Amino acid sequence: TEKRQSRTTVVAKNIFNNQLDGSDLLLIIVLISAVVVVLSVALKSDPGMTLRAFGSNPSGVVSFGISQNVLAIAGLTIANCVIGLSGGLFALYSGFSDATIGQGMVVTGLASVIMGEILLGRVKLFYGLLSPIVGGVIYQALLSLAMRYGYRIGFLASDMKLLTAVFIITVIGLRQLSSSGGKRKVKQEVKRLWSNSKI
Repeated sequence: TEKRQSRTTVVAKNIFNNQLDGSDLLLIIVLISAVVVVLSVALKSDPGMTLRAFGSNPSGVVSFGISQNVLAIAGLTIANCVIGLSGGLFALYSGFSDATIGQGMVVTGLASVIMGEILLGRVKLFYGLLSPIVGGVIYQALLSLAMRYGYRIGFLASDMKLLTAVFIITVIGLRQLSSSGGKRKVKQEVKRLWSNSKI
């Protein structure tokens, strides 16, 4: 009994307090800003430029004698480090973790990236790093509004997959319309349908 009493329980301190006082939001903003700044500086360096060029034109980079496997492993390592950090922060904020915590993240990430690229574009590196963040916030806000006020139009929680699919299709359509080639194709299709309706 004396040995049991002498033992002290060590509890890991959570960086989030879950008090809804804004401190958790501020901490998340600081962490995201730090990741964006670090990635922006790293990708503007010579190795980062090589990695970005490899993503755009792999055969062109390999022709300079750079190992394709090394660049692929480096890109996957950086991506998985960011994924692991985000997963750990999400588990800390939620207070739990299980095997189903990552379901639907591929769809959410796709919708976030496409929405962010439509709003911010892909011209500059900094905007390219911010676009998934902005798109993710907008996407989650839309889902929250649908879950909170969707009951007025008969929307159920089981319809979330349908809403997500419709949202992604709409976002992809807007992305096509935002490009000059997409606008030209839409105009040609409208003219074709108009001419066929006259016949």
